[in-house]
Amino acid sequence: MARIISIMSLIKYGIVFLSIALNLMFMAKLKQGNSSKSIVHCQEKEDTIFYIQKYITELLDVRVTVPKKHTLRQIVDQHFNNVQQILKDLNFKDFPVIHNIRKIELPNKLHHYEKMNKATKNSTSFPCLEAYLGFPYGNPLYNEGFRRTNCQNISQRLSLVIDRPIIDSVENFRRTLSFAKGRFKKIHIVLQSSDYRLVKRTIQQWMPNVAIQLIKQADNVSLHLNKIVQKIDTEYVVIASQVVLINEQFDIIRMVQVYESLKHVIVASSIKNYQSGKWETGCYQTALKPYRLTYWSGYRESQKSCLKCDFVKGAFLLSPQILKKNPFRGRQIDTLYADLFLRLQKQIKIFTCPDVMVYINSKERYEADEIGAFNMLWNFEQIQWYTLQTFQFPCPANFKGLVSKCRVGKGMAAPPCCLEMLYDGMEFVTDLFDRYRIQYMLIEGSVLGAVKFNGISKWEQDADIAIKSKDFTRLLLVMDDLNEMNYTLVIDQPVQCCHGHVKFGGVAHIRVFHWSIQIYGFDSLGEVEGAQTNIEMGNGNRKSSFNAKVAENPGRYSRNRYGSEVFQHAEHWMKTGKKDGWQDYESGKFEECSKPGHHACLDQFVADGSFLRGKI
Repeated sequence: MARIISIMSLIKYGIVFLSIALNLMFMAKLKQGNSSKSIVHCQEKEDTIFYIQKYITELLDVRVTVPKKHTLRQIVDQHFNNVQQILKDLNFKDFPVIHNIRKIELPNKLHHYEKMNKATKNSTSFPCLEAYLGFPYGNPLYNEGFRRTNCQNISQRLSLVIDRPIIDSVENFRRTLSFAKGRFKKIHIVLQSSDYRLVKRTIQQWMPNVAIQLIKQADNVSLHLNKIVQKIDTEYVVIASQVVLINEQFDIIRMVQVYESLKHVIVASSIKNYQSGKWETGCYQTALKPYRLTYWSGYRESQKSCLKCDFVKGAFLLSPQILKKNPFRGRQIDTLYADLFLRLQKQIKIFTCPDVMVYINSKERYEADEIGAFNMLWNFEQIQWYTLQTFQFPCPANFKGLVSKCRVGKGMAAPPCCLEMLYDGMEFVTDLFDRYRIQYMLIEGSVLGAVKFNGISKWEQDADIAIKSKDFTRLLLVMDDLNEMNYTLVIDQPVQCCHGHVKFGGVAHIRVFHWSIQIYGFDSLGEVEGAQTNIEMGNGNRKSSFNAKVAENPGRYSRNRYGSEVFQHAEHWMKTGKKDGWQDYESGKFEECSKPGHHACLDQFVADGSFLRGKI
């Protein structure tokens, strides 16, 4: 607003300085008299008249959009009179008079309205036309800027749900209900029981179109909200949470216009903190990657002067049918809506219109247990909240309780805590082999994960380790250590004898909760027996890592094993319907997800690179 006012001031003073400059220039020309050659003087006079005529046109264009009683209108008229005087001094007889402006003013207005109405015409169900009146209109405060026509009363098409308003003053609550009265067919208020006494008399004034739902601190609020939504019979519903005040800044006509012109979206308002005075669009984007959620303020695109968002904090308008199909979940007020928009952002477009505003009081910081309740619905490992707080969710001390969550479907990444089980198992087993002098090397997909990610692939299904066949009997030495960790050793196939007195074969696996560390017997480990090569094995956000033994050149090993496009990704053969891992892999493609829309679905990411990037 300040920038626009500044621009208008520059325009105003620019006109003044231009007028002064023209006066001085022509006074100087008049004093020269016959000292200049007549041909040059005539040409200069024609050029001067041309620029004055252009200047007059610009003055008229400005004057058309300025209200009659506005100060700027008087300034423009004064400049117009100055130009007339200059033309008189130049003996130019056909100069315009102020009354002739009306001949230009009316056609200009009609053309301007017709052009803007074509651009802003909405659907036939709500044929509200809107015309922009031009940047000088509304100067300097710009409380106005558009003119609307044919906008009928739509109160019978609207319901309002106020979810746990902030009752900092009874007067603000009264003003909110006063604004809502006549604009909404029904008003539903979810109110803390402790606030009811304060506002009881105010509520009674607005009956019967106000329905109150009293809740206690321990109540499951989502159940109450879902009951209210089921009763709503209007075409639209506005949901407003944590509001202190709703007044004329909340332009409901504008929200309905945007809703219908953008083909049934969610339309939200901007927000102003009533206590601090801080204003913000309330529009946030989310980055949803496997088991990690990040919020940041901003927008990627805009339509109808509204911002496309993933999450909004302001009051929002939508069809109640959307809420009936996607019921509320949870208890906390912020996390309840965060959960809703995470589910809706892939189903429907969400917009914030910054020119529509409500007053709220929202928290600046959140406790881990509040976000933890929200996280129980989503099973994230890390959340960076929209207050820029980062919440890390540790793995439980007893992994046994995780086993059921670790059995993910086709085309899905494994939960980080589940991968940590495998990581801990691999670290423990390789350390155990070193202590008992059992030579080993990582093979197959375990090497590929270490090469590409310095750790374990997010879609890993097991681990693969080779030892010498002759050392298979030494596995019995480590059984007690494995049992102490609740790990189990199983011999699947015994070692065979013999190729030239050399034992070969042998298959076993170590059960690490639901994971399996596969152990294969090799006649020889080749290069590992000579110059040893180690590769770092990390685990996501974990600070610790360990070195595991691999082939002399693990990069060459991986390429020779999996083919030319080894750094493009392919899921484990167990998830692709193959009989075993020896069949060719089709890299650069993830399998279709068994739970479409889940944040752990791999098919929504590019199957290439050392970190997952979205397709869009």
